[in-house]
Amino acid sequence: MSSLEGENRERCIDAVRHLDRRGFPARALREAPAQTQNDATVGESRTAEVDRLQRTLIQAQNINGGWGYNGNSWWTEPTALAILALHASGCKGTPYDRGCGWLAAAQRKDGGWSPHLTVHESTWVTSLAFLALAGSSVRFNEKAAIEWLKRSVNQTLPAFEQFIFRALQLNSPKMAGSAPWFPGTAGWVIPTSLTLLSLSRAARAANDPELVNTMTASRSYLLARRCVDGGWNHGGSSYRSENARSYPESTGLALLALGGVSTTQLTPALQLAESFLGCAESAEGLAWLQMGLTKQGRAPTLDSGQFPCRTIRETSLRLLALTADSPRNCLMAA
Repeated sequence: MSSLEGENRERCIDAVRHLDRRGFPARALREAPAQTQNDATVGESRTAEVDRLQRTLIQAQNINGGWGYNGNSWWTEPTALAILALHASGCKGTPYDRGCGWLAAAQRKDGGWSPHLTVHESTWVTSLAFLALAGSSVRFNEKAAIEWLKRSVNQTLPAFEQFIFRALQLNSPKMAGSAPWFPGTAGWVIPTSLTLLSLSRAARAANDPELVNTMTASRSYLLARRCVDGGWNHGGSSYRSENARSYPESTGLALLALGGVSTTQLTPALQLAESFLGCAESAEGLAWLQMGLTKQGRAPTLDSGQFPCRTIRETSLRLLALTADSPRNCLMAA
């Protein structure tokens, strides 16, 4: 399909309809009612909180090994995050093994993963699934997964299409280095950050110049999509992105993905992220901020009790934030 103005705009709109304000799939979130969970006790020790969060994940696991957003059904995103969290916190027993087995079996023939077994297309969740299984001993088609991730990153448009966009005074929504929520559509900050983390993990064990070039393009995209306040929001076209305010979630995640980038290039973003710590709007937003700042050498305190963890995603991310200093944390090690 051509990526000229009308078709690109239509495909971007189609993708945006399924995203919430922070760039997560809104449909999946609406289908995941809040999980009942006791709020963390203020002053609870880190060890006690880690144990409690581990128990929550284990008890919420479905019989087939997967996890849902609120403990039912089986979705790739919460399953991958739960596996990452259990691994990071050193809980690698039967629940961890069953989760890895379910996730490996859900890999599609093209090398990617779909959000749910009823969805017949690989999407952005491939990055999380790859990170979860790359840290395990479970066999999966790693090479095919890496190739899918590389293909998912938008490339530089052909010269003629670039000319058309310039003539129309439009920015292409499929910027080089960006990764989309759905294949073939516009790139966004959150899927680009997650893809960069997964490719960084893959690059540790592969001498692949193409992989390095893809990562370089993705870093350049993220650095170019900062808002005027120095952080990141969804990362859409300029009239919707750079002139708007940043979000805690995407700012924290982008800082995590940009590990290794000189902190002098990120000073405004780091200052903004630290200011967000006191006004984050969710447990997941706080977790991404904590991990992003830790990756950049500015680890914040991890006081518990600020937000209740109401979903498997929030529980997993909180556990990952608490174990940000662990060498087993695959998000931090990427």
